Amino acid sequence: MKFKRILAAGMAVLCSVLPLCPAASAQGDGLVDSGIDYTERVGTVRTPGAGYTSTLAFRCKPGETKAYNPTGDLTLLFVDIGGFSSGSNGTTDSDGNYTPGTDYELDETFFKSMRTTLENCRQNGCMAALRFRYDAGDEALKHEADLPDGTYSFSSALSFTKVLDVSGASGADGANVQLYSTNGTSAQSWRVTHDADGYVILSNVGSGKALDVANGVASSGANVWQYGSNGTDAQRWIAIKNDDGSYTFKSALNGAYVLDISGASTADGANLQLWESNSSAAQRFYATDVSSSSVLDAYAKRNTGVLSDGTYSLATSLDQSKVLDVQWGSKADGANVWLSAKNGSNAQSWRVSHDSEGYVTLTNMGSGKVLDVSGGVAENGRNVQQYASNDTRAQKWIAVKENGGVAFHSALDPSYVLDIAAASTADGTNVQLYQANGSKAQLFKL
Repeated sequence: MKFKRILAAGMAVLCSVLPLCPAASAQGDGLVDSGIDYTERVGTVRTPGAGYTSTLAFRCKPGETKAYNPTGDLTLLFVDIGGFSSGSNGTTDSDGNYTPGTDYELDETFFKSMRTTLENCRQNGCMAALRFRYDAGDEALKHEADLPDGTYSFSSALSFTKVLDVSGASGADGANVQLYSTNGTSAQSWRVTHDADGYVILSNVGSGKALDVANGVASSGANVWQYGSNGTDAQRWIAIKNDDGSYTFKSALNGAYVLDISGASTADGANLQLWESNSSAAQRFYATDVSSSSVLDAYAKRNTGVLSDGTYSLATSLDQSKVLDVQWGSKADGANVWLSAKNGSNAQSWRVSHDSEGYVTLTNMGSGKVLDVSGGVAENGRNVQQYASNDTRAQKWIAVKENGGVAFHSALDPSYVLDIAAASTADGTNVQLYQANGSKAQLFKL
């Protein structure tokens, strides 16, 4: 039974039976600290002529004052009047494992008994106590430091080039949040802040709206969109850092449900939703700080360690006996790069170096020329050649470990990668740019 319903029901009985609910006291007059670590506070009512503590009236107006314990989640009203109770407290065993308390059914039999007891209190004078059980709900505070306040883009563990994005860069309430190829716009940047309870609020930089569970209901498949900030649990998250550096975002509505990419899809427009936690890549996200650099530069820097500077042959995952080769060993600008059987020549050797931002440059050892996207345009089928170094993005790559190999994402648009045309292993097969699809034609062994 939900807290507000229990609280309202309990208070209705108390306030209807007792002569008067006195004014609320923000100072909590009459509260007694029992010393129990999950925080129990007890207020008492003795003989009617002696007056009433403020505790009862203080709790007659739920929602007007925050729960006493800022580190826990107020989950249940615990009423203890004589021998009657609406629940039992949680327990902690000798190993420190916490078991939540139980919530008894507040049926008519319970209330009839409680009314009789309260009537006896009113007539004869006795002790009445309201107790509030706090579950051990400090997970948000425990993980508060996992994701510091700042401005981030969030890429999916399914594909680092796909990030959380507000559809159409909309500023409207209810605009959908999706997965989309990184483009560095404000629709893909999220401001992270924490509330007093340690929960994360994710606000889109472009719209100023908060990441929100549609209709405030946690269930598998519940849509996630943006909405004006309203302080509800639908907009509060627990960011938990995983061992691989990624994050899982638990919903404050129900910690069993987390942010998830529908169908584990990496297609542009794949929907963001809630789903029961299963620890899959569809539920893990990498945070890239974009407060002082572009999203793309941040990705490059994060992947700097994938390849060490040095000289390599670049073998295709389709057939590791076939490597990238400068056609006929040419030293000319514009000479084509193709696939060829490995022969150990300098035309098949490439020097890997990193610039200060973490981008990779691939320089052919035979010609001294750099691997280059023809015309500096990212599109499917765009030819890849060698050309004199000019420090443009057409000659910069981001090396990323994917599916047992290394993919080379173009700095022109990281959704495009080095690709072996038609996944052929024949000598002379062209090397081109193509939209990333995770196939072996786009992965290389060094």
